Amino acid sequence: MRKHLPSLLTVILASSLPPLCYCSNETCPTWLYRSEEGWCTCGSHLVNVITCNNETGEVGILSSFCLTSFDSSRDPTEAVVGSCLYGQNHGTATEGGAGLYVRVAPNITEQDEQLCGYLNREGRLCGACKSEHYVSAYSYDLKCYRCSTGLVGNIFAYLLAALLPPTLFLAAVVLFHISFTSPRYNLVILLCQTYSLPVSLRVLRQYTRGTTVMIFFDFIATLYGVWNLDFFRAIVPPICLPLNTLQVIALDYLSAAYPLLLLVFFYVLVTAHDKGYRPVVRLLKPCLWCAARTRRQWHIRSSIIDAFATFILLSYMKFMYTSVDLLVFEHIVDIHGSRVGLFLYYDSTVELFGPSHRPLAIIAVTVIGIGLLFPLFLVLYPMKRFQRLLNRFHLNSPGVRTFMECFQGNYRDRTDGGWECRYFSAVYPLLRLIGSGWYAVCHDDIVFPTFALFLIAVIAGIVTLRPYKKQYDIYNNVEILLWLSAIGFIAGFMTYALSFDRYNTAPVAGIVISGIFILTPLAYFIVLLCVWIKESPLKLGVCTDKSDYEDLSFSGHPLDSSSSVNL
Repeated sequence: MRKHLPSLLTVILASSLPPLCYCSNETCPTWLYRSEEGWCTCGSHLVNVITCNNETGEVGILSSFCLTSFDSSRDPTEAVVGSCLYGQNHGTATEGGAGLYVRVAPNITEQDEQLCGYLNREGRLCGACKSEHYVSAYSYDLKCYRCSTGLVGNIFAYLLAALLPPTLFLAAVVLFHISFTSPRYNLVILLCQTYSLPVSLRVLRQYTRGTTVMIFFDFIATLYGVWNLDFFRAIVPPICLPLNTLQVIALDYLSAAYPLLLLVFFYVLVTAHDKGYRPVVRLLKPCLWCAARTRRQWHIRSSIIDAFATFILLSYMKFMYTSVDLLVFEHIVDIHGSRVGLFLYYDSTVELFGPSHRPLAIIAVTVIGIGLLFPLFLVLYPMKRFQRLLNRFHLNSPGVRTFMECFQGNYRDRTDGGWECRYFSAVYPLLRLIGSGWYAVCHDDIVFPTFALFLIAVIAGIVTLRPYKKQYDIYNNVEILLWLSAIGFIAGFMTYALSFDRYNTAPVAGIVISGIFILTPLAYFIVLLCVWIKESPLKLGVCTDKSDYEDLSFSGHPLDSSSSVNL
């Protein structure tokens, strides 16, 4: 299923076009010009992007591209072409070369309305919202809406939809000391994050709009989006904020950083509680009361560190794909193939690194740079020389070691005479980074086969190294099966995509195969849930209403009123 061509490929395509004969077009339909032979010929030499029927004057454009007016302030008949999200599979199909072509309207005004109208968009390649319309602040398709609710109501709705569910999720992770960095969760969460990437769901929703398949993908997005901190994003009603498309995309930074900031804040409170600050002790008294009745032993520092490691993985993916979305660009050409400029993919009214893009670009590049350090640190940390370097600068504190143990404690470390495999923990953040960037800047026909080859290489590494410790060896086999299910999904999806692109039909086999394999993580989580219930992690506390130790410490022991809290 085509998303868009890489910008570099579009540049090469445009630059290789032969010069046009600017002949009189008085008697030919729009988009056509009269050739030297006297025929009305397609007015563009964008081979494989635009196709023309010289007899009927019908023009078609490849479904992953858009043709719109350049700017209302310039010549209204001046048209531009570029890869475009908002026109995916919208319009009437027409015959063309290899691929699905969408019929172009007879004139530019009708073409703009045909392409952008259903999304309430306008401007160059549908990059901007119509007057008094706003991009929904918490959705996948970036459609523009006219909302009746006031600004305060919409802000409250956004906070309720985007921040309340992560807060409850974080509370459960901390209270029940759940570590999602353990081998049983490691890969399956990565698969869920990949399947629910907004960059892919936006395209899928465009292609399957109004069909049963779209309902299925919304179901998958609702279930798996939890691991991208996108709770119910596919089904939340429109929320209008006075922000443009890029600013709405940048809002994902807030939901990605929020749980991490909340954990840091809570850790500061616990530290103050440990030092016996009475206002903080009184503030946390209800938490202690709940902890005493739900857990026999609640090691709050360990819980917070494990939770921080968990949300590092969940937020890492969101930070990376948001940064890539803010940077991905396209090369726009006019109808004759001449270069117009570099503009952003999600908002083609904004020039790449222009004044309105520069602040967001700086943030995005900075976030990606910091994100690259995380897998690098995981690779270097097991090395003795790196450990000595950290010790020299007093950076290898017990807290840092505990934090790194969350990621690398399950891997072999030569104590059993085997390979040093702790660096293997960097594979999963690296895959998150690759998955976020690769799909955003490449064509699907390139991404999926090459990504499948990369997965085969990872499987070979697991088979050869068996990276997990002996007590977790079963998860070496589980991960191999999960990786194979991902390759099976890619095969089914490619069958569906190629058939849809070439013949405008959706083969049942491709849908069934990809549907079965995309549900593999759900089946795996059901098994884990059954195991979790069997293990009964929720235990009664030591307190009762008759024995009400209101000053229990977080570790579950009564406090001496004359001493500080010992966590």
